[in-house]
Amino acid sequence: EQFRLRTAVTVRSVPSEQDAPKEIDRFHCNQLFSGIDRNLYALVHHVSGKQSITQFAQKILKRQGNGGVINLESGKGVQLGLHAPHTVRVIGDEYWLFDSGKMTINVYDSSWNLDRRISIAGWGRGGDISRDFTRYFSGISAKRRRYRDTSENETGNLLQILSVATGQCLGEIPIPRIEQ
Repeated sequence: EQFRLRTAVTVRSVPSEQDAPKEIDRFHCNQLFSGIDRNLYALVHHVSGKQSITQFAQKILKRQGNGGVINLESGKGVQLGLHAPHTVRVIGDEYWLFDSGKMTINVYDSSWNLDRRISIAGWGRGGDISRDFTRYFSGISAKRRRYRDTSENETGNLLQILSVATGQCLGEIPIPRIEQ
């Protein structure tokens, strides 16, 4: 009987300069709005103005998560840890703002302290309040193909109607045959 010695070889990929994280300028502004304090604000994906990216093989991986607002009067940024923020609305003495990447509407007080999160059906794009201030209409778009996880249950495009008082979903209206 003959024995062969088998050796296990572990191959580690050593990051090249190409694979090392880099920062790129990204002043992605989704909205300008007047705040509760009457100052002008910008809703941005990257409060620092920088986005961390890593190129791995043929893919570019982007890091999300320091989205927030910049007070354009003072230049002061408020990092809110948002992933792909969209649409801020002032409702009473609160800010309602889509944290689209986390599929929530975040509700902040006038000093940008998080009060609560309201779960929504998908990727929030735009929203507005009803004339009687009792309902919030949330425009939800299907995730772009490049961001979808194949195991996800895909939500299509729709209008989700929420109670302002409770945050509960009052109904949904599907919007078929459009991309986003």
